[in-house]
Amino acid sequence: MISSTNGASMRKTGLSLAVTLCILLLIPLASAVPSGLTYLDSTWSSNDANDGDLVALNPNGTILASYHGKDILLFNTSTLEEIGKISFDQDVAGMEFNPNGSVLAINKRSTTQIRESIKLIDIDTLEVMDSGVLADDRFRDISWSIDGMVISAHGYEGEVVEQYRYPDLTIKNTLHGVHVVDVTCIDYRSDGEYIVTGDESGRWAIWNMQGQKQGSYIEYGEGLHDCKFTPNGLDIVLVGEDGTITSRTFDGLEKHVDIVEGANEILFSSSGTRMHVSVDSDTFKGMITYDYGNFNELQRTNFFHKVVDVALIEDEYSRIQKLFVAGGTGEVAVYMRDIVANGLNEPGSDLDGDSIPDNIDDDDDGDGIIDDWDDDIGCDAPEGTPCSRYPDLSKFNNIVLTSRNAVDHFFRIAEEMRFKVPDQTKYFCQSEAVAFYLQKYVVYRKRKIYVGNNNFNDLESTFQKFIGEKYLVPTSDSLNPGIVNTLNSFEISWDRVQLYKTVVSNLSDLSDVYYDLLVFFSPTGIDSLFKNFPDFEQNKTLIAVYGKTTLEAAKNKNLKVDIEVPNEESPSMALGIENYINN
Repeated sequence: MISSTNGASMRKTGLSLAVTLCILLLIPLASAVPSGLTYLDSTWSSNDANDGDLVALNPNGTILASYHGKDILLFNTSTLEEIGKISFDQDVAGMEFNPNGSVLAINKRSTTQIRESIKLIDIDTLEVMDSGVLADDRFRDISWSIDGMVISAHGYEGEVVEQYRYPDLTIKNTLHGVHVVDVTCIDYRSDGEYIVTGDESGRWAIWNMQGQKQGSYIEYGEGLHDCKFTPNGLDIVLVGEDGTITSRTFDGLEKHVDIVEGANEILFSSSGTRMHVSVDSDTFKGMITYDYGNFNELQRTNFFHKVVDVALIEDEYSRIQKLFVAGGTGEVAVYMRDIVANGLNEPGSDLDGDSIPDNIDDDDDGDGIIDDWDDDIGCDAPEGTPCSRYPDLSKFNNIVLTSRNAVDHFFRIAEEMRFKVPDQTKYFCQSEAVAFYLQKYVVYRKRKIYVGNNNFNDLESTFQKFIGEKYLVPTSDSLNPGIVNTLNSFEISWDRVQLYKTVVSNLSDLSDVYYDLLVFFSPTGIDSLFKNFPDFEQNKTLIAVYGKTTLEAAKNKNLKVDIEVPNEESPSMALGIENYINN
């Protein structure tokens, strides 16, 4: 099944501002400085999306395509408004715009019934074209020829690269005799005369457009993650799985070498003077920018979240203006030039150390209360010291955030009370998705944010560092007992505040609508079902639940649960449903 919607019917989903816990930090390298880019925004796919590992930009940088759990979403890169959506029944492994941006090629999973994986999407109409061909349906690095008349991908039969004619996708050439394992990278030279291919064993080779290998293949010494021609076509740059980055002339002579643990993908500025390398390792997650001429590191952009795929927009001086990063979640993080606070880094005394001099700063002591109100409210300052010059540490809070709703309502209440949340506030987020969303309200460079892996157990040692401090937990009228037990086990001082209530929507208009599968993500969903339909009988309806508390609520209502996630085989609901159907 394939469905699509165009921009006229789409709501503005782009500005959900999910937080990435990202900011540029000063890197301890004499040759590298922060890039000046920081997280400022993000696209958003849906409230429950967990996947998001592909991004692609059209050539003029006006449309961003991102993939989330069988949906390809198109966004306006200026406004981040969703302008289109194309849905597939199968997972998508790779996608790439053609050179003029009119067509998006995708490589999706094939089925026994539909023996094709590469499909073409007309961007103007958002219609999937009739032509299709079966390639290796796990292959990510689809590559278009410079004239847009040929598409290359890992072939279906054996470890070969196949070139398909556009638009009918018939086979033009098969590049064989080199690769004996999975191909990992393909790239066309800017003059359209040659193509480079590499594989996970480390073999790489150059071919002409007739499919003839140019010389012998070369062993890189480690499996290849990426291979690219430089924009002028004179050099080839290779990235290995052990982090070795090597530039070679077209004739094969080695020029420069660097080793960066976790190096994954190469992107060049259009001028070819700068080379950007995406990195995902235990010690650094972000992008490193090099002067390509000498491989000197120029700057780094830190992400502090997983880096799966990257796309960028630059200016005429080869400086990155926008950076789009897929991190495996329902959002694509957007980095742009930072908005500098008024007075930042100007000379003058600075009591609270926020780099804004006191004669400009409206909160000299940084306690979250503006100076005009500080003295009226009062404090425990020594005699002769105004409250505006004496931060009241008792007002500093540690906020424990369990959901995006908790984030929204905490800052809503703060705004209604005209309370400025102190810069020194620490935030403890249950998941990366919650942390992403937090930067809708805060700037990371002034905040301390700690992130769990969908639970707070990962943060026990961090909680223990601040054992003597108080924690506030904003919640709805329902709080998972597991969170209560976890926080109590830490033996910290915490208080729950109910800021919002979950209410049941009126679904009576669906009384005559029947579904094969009902999916529940929380116990309140189960409650909603029976409040709207007290006589509900399951019969042959399948039930899918997410989480133990939802499972328990379903069993309490005597529902037979057919799909339960997360588990090792099905970490997300989408995978759980797919595995159930396949089995």
